[in-house]
Amino acid sequence: MAESIAFTDDLLRKTLEKPVNLYPVSAKFALTGKLQGDSEKLARSGVLTFERDLTDFLHCEKGKTFLHSVISSLLKYIADETMACKLEQEAARLTVEELKSKITSFEKYAKTTIKDRDRQGFILDGHINKLQQGLDENLAALKKEDLPVLLGKLDKVFSQKTARNPSSHELEKEMENYVFEEIKTIFIAFRKNETEKIAAALEEIYLDIAKRTNDIIENIVKMTSDLFQVGLKPFTTVEKLTKKSDFYFLLRDDPGAIELISLSVRFALPGFMAKGIILKRMKDTISSRFERHCGRVRYDLIRRVDSTSRQFKKSLNDKIDLTLSTIREALNRAVALKDQSEKEVSQTLSTLSARLSDVEVIRGKLHSFQQQAAVL
Repeated sequence: MAESIAFTDDLLRKTLEKPVNLYPVSAKFALTGKLQGDSEKLARSGVLTFERDLTDFLHCEKGKTFLHSVISSLLKYIADETMACKLEQEAARLTVEELKSKITSFEKYAKTTIKDRDRQGFILDGHINKLQQGLDENLAALKKEDLPVLLGKLDKVFSQKTARNPSSHELEKEMENYVFEEIKTIFIAFRKNETEKIAAALEEIYLDIAKRTNDIIENIVKMTSDLFQVGLKPFTTVEKLTKKSDFYFLLRDDPGAIELISLSVRFALPGFMAKGIILKRMKDTISSRFERHCGRVRYDLIRRVDSTSRQFKKSLNDKIDLTLSTIREALNRAVALKDQSEKEVSQTLSTLSARLSDVEVIRGKLHSFQQQAAVL
C-alpha cells in the first residue's frame, strides 16, 4: 500500500507540477463502520480525514466565491464614486449656461440608453422563448419515441411475470414497481440532459447580453467623459446566475376511495380476469403518468429559466441605472454649487480632492485583498 501511494504521489506531482494530498480509503471499513456505528473501523478506513478535508475545501471555495463577489461589488462602488467626484469637480468649473447645456446633451443621450437597455430585455426574452420551444419539441419527441418502447417492454415483462403464476396482488405490486422505476429512469436521464443543454445555452445567452450591457455602460461613461472633458473609467462586472431546484417524481400516488374499491374488486375476480385488468391498468397508468411528468419537467425547467432570467435582467438594468443615476447626482450637486459663494465652492472642490485620494487608497486595498483571495 505504501509503495503504491508513493508511486501515485510521485506521478501526480510530476504531472501537475505541485504537491498533492492523497487519501487512501478503505471502502469496506468505511461502509461497515457507518452501518455498525463502529468509530474504530471508521477511523481505520481513512474516510473521516477525507470527509473533513473535503468539507473544509468546499467551505473555502464557497468563501472565495463570496469574497470575490463582495470585492467586485465594492470595486464597482469605488469606480462610481471616483467617476462622481471627478465629474463634479469638472462640472463645478463650468459656467451655469455651459453646465445646463451639457446636462441637456447628457439627458438626451440617456433617453437613447434607456431604449438600448430595454432592447436588451426584448432580446433576452426572445432567446428564452426559443429555449422553451426547444424544450417543448424535445418533450414531444420523448413521448413519441420512448412511450411506445416502454409500452412494448411492459407487455414482455408482464408475460414473464405471469409465467410464474403470482397472485393478483403480487403481480400488481411488481408491475407498479416496474412502471415506477422505468418512468423514473427515463425522466431522470431526460431532465439531466435537458438541464445541461439549457444551462449551456443560457450561459452563452447571458454572456452575449452581458457584453452588450457592458458596452452600453462603457458608452455612457465615454460620452460623459468626452462631454465634460474628464478622464473616466467604467467598472463593469457581471456574475453568473444559477438556480437549483429539487424535482420530485409523482409516480406512486396514494390510492383514493375509488382506487381502493377497484383494487379489491380485481383481487376478488378470477386470476385470468384480474391479470387482464392489471395489464390494461398498467398501460393506462404509464400513458397518463408519462404525460404528467412531461408537464412537471416542463414546468420545473421553465420556472428555473424564468427565475434566473428575471434576476439576470434586473442585475443588468440596475448596473445601467446606477451608472446614469451616479452621473445625474454628480451633475445636480455641481448645479447646486452655482448658488454658493466662491469660498464654499473652493472648500467643496478641496473636499472632493481629499475624497478622491481616500478612494484611491481603498481601491488599492481592495485590489490587494483580491490578489490574496485568489491564492487562498
